[in-house]
Amino acid sequence: GEYIAVTSFTHHPYHKFADLELPDNYNRDRFYNLPLDTMMSVLEHAVSHGRGVCWEGDISEPGFSFADGTAVLPYRAQSDAAARQSAFERFDTTDDHSMAVVGMARDSSGRRYFIMKNSWGTDNPFGGLMYLSEDYVRMKTIALFLPADCVPVRDGR
Repeated sequence: GEYIAVTSFTHHPYHKFADLELPDNYNRDRFYNLPLDTMMSVLEHAVSHGRGVCWEGDISEPGFSFADGTAVLPYRAQSDAAARQSAFERFDTTDDHSMAVVGMARDSSGRRYFIMKNSWGTDNPFGGLMYLSEDYVRMKTIALFLPADCVPVRDGR
């Protein structure tokens, strides 16, 4: 197909398609499972080359604030593969919402953010855009939907 869904969880083999255990995955859609750093590299490359990316992830965290236009993890929160997997298994990371990834930025201290277009209107400091910290995206992404040619697929469907 033209687009591919990618994810990153340790309970499925990497570089293989897998059924992702989500309550909303009624059709048993298959997601291409990548190591976390690879998934993040794919996202960065696609966004920096102007490719369309849809982010699906968790917005139920206290650090997600539409009013502020930001999503950040609490101080010192881990955002590695083991922490992601644990949060997914505890249902602390769920597929709450989708947004279009439209860019990247850095704050004055060099912290990277992914800029996303939210569907909730324009009533925040960034005209409806959300700035999700890189750590937030690493920890709270369920899946990315992006052009298939952005992903180095090693396994057939």
